[in-house]
Amino acid sequence: MALTNQLPKRRQGSDLLSPCIYAVFLAGILGTGLYHSLHGWSFSVGGPHEFRQAQTAIASHYIAQEGLTVATKIPVLGPDWIIPFEFPLYQNIVGTLHRLTGIPLEPCGRAVSLLAFYLSLLPLAALLRRLQFGRDWTLMTLALVASSPVYVFWSRTFLIESTALLLALGFAASVLKLIDEPQGRHVLFCLLPGVAAALTKFTTFSIVFGFLVLWVFSLHLLHRDHRVFSPGVRTRLALVMAVPVFAGYGWSLYVSHIWGQSPLTQVFSETIHTWNFGTLEQRVSVQFWAQFIRYAVNTPASSFVPWLAGFVAFAFATFRWRVTALCAFGAWISGPLVWANLFYVHDYYHYSTSLFGFMWMTASMIGVSERWPLLRFPVQAAVAALCLALILTYRTHHYYEATLIDRGHEKKAFAASLGEVVPEDDVVIILGDDWNPMISYYSMRKSIMIRWDDETQGDAFNEALRLSLDEGREIAGVVTTAYRPMPGDFDRLSRQLNLPETPTAASAENTFQFYPSRATE
Repeated sequence: MALTNQLPKRRQGSDLLSPCIYAVFLAGILGTGLYHSLHGWSFSVGGPHEFRQAQTAIASHYIAQEGLTVATKIPVLGPDWIIPFEFPLYQNIVGTLHRLTGIPLEPCGRAVSLLAFYLSLLPLAALLRRLQFGRDWTLMTLALVASSPVYVFWSRTFLIESTALLLALGFAASVLKLIDEPQGRHVLFCLLPGVAAALTKFTTFSIVFGFLVLWVFSLHLLHRDHRVFSPGVRTRLALVMAVPVFAGYGWSLYVSHIWGQSPLTQVFSETIHTWNFGTLEQRVSVQFWAQFIRYAVNTPASSFVPWLAGFVAFAFATFRWRVTALCAFGAWISGPLVWANLFYVHDYYHYSTSLFGFMWMTASMIGVSERWPLLRFPVQAAVAALCLALILTYRTHHYYEATLIDRGHEKKAFAASLGEVVPEDDVVIILGDDWNPMISYYSMRKSIMIRWDDETQGDAFNEALRLSLDEGREIAGVVTTAYRPMPGDFDRLSRQLNLPETPTAASAENTFQFYPSRATE
């Protein structure tokens, strides 16, 4: 008998509205979200967090050109031009699709990302049903997720987020199925998506992993005598939970090894821990949590009212639903608690946690409607109203603005012109554009990017120059940006490469300039 049947009985949803109405409501939300997602489909990868989209796009491009690989080629920091981060499952899918179909790379990337999001609703629904949300509340929770600006916008971008979420939710649903039906074949169904999720994006996997740990712990406290805690089941659970973690750890060791092979990528190994986890000062600062709330709300329609209502509902929910809500809440805040700096700097990281915020809210609402059945309809109506507010006011969100204006158009046009004047095998030095690969991506030229002032004086930069010359690659010139001029480095390179006093190419608004090298004249 399934474990869920052993739990105290919960109402399986309201009988005030038929499941068909909930399904139609969800379909309407999905359709509206899809309509918004298709805006700007042909735009460049410029816009919010363009560096990450360009990084994913350029890796997918080289996979399409050179074949499947696990070591992604991102040629922006000198030889050997390899900079792996997460296991490139998404990039390999997109690059292969592009090569086989001839569909332009960026629409391929967006299509795969959007499809993965819609597919992720299936394991999410299975997970909610295993948690006894019932059919109506499952559909309502899915509607909340599908109406959120976080998912409407980021699901249409050239990112791995939705693919990682699909795999992680598949892992979670499979683990709960293993708990209910502890059969050997279900172990494999857990391991496949679990390992894939941990490799594809460990941060996303860790959020779902944390939820599962909280849920299993709550079952242990409430049902000590149930056979789910027999030695055999414990062994299976330990196996399916541990193997993905070790797989992710093994991949991180491989990545660190590759980073250590190149002078300019060694900095990743030296700084990655602080960059990922942040500091204690961040976690205890008011500004940090204000940022989290801003990203969590992330819509002008809802403000803080729904979240405050969620806390009130949690206080009055029945005990069992409070347990479920607490598990979801723990997963929701585990992202910023563990990966503090990542969640502070990148709002798209909330893609992995926001659904647990909605799950916490709906679980609390179910607990209230279970305690006072007469409130079921008002509570459901309030959740439906929130869904409508989220999706209908998306047009007022800054995310929507990014689908109307191609913010990367200027840089894309400049990069294309750069590709016309720089020989294919030459290298361009780019000052002041961080490690954003957009110029390299749209010019299809290798580059050495300088992020910090006076970095051109360092041994790592000069070693990268030497290695490039050893490969027979000439330094074609220097790209500067008005965003961060870096005059000291530019003056130093001007003398070293005999750059002209004025650029020979510039972007439409003169934001980017190209000074060709005359060192051999």
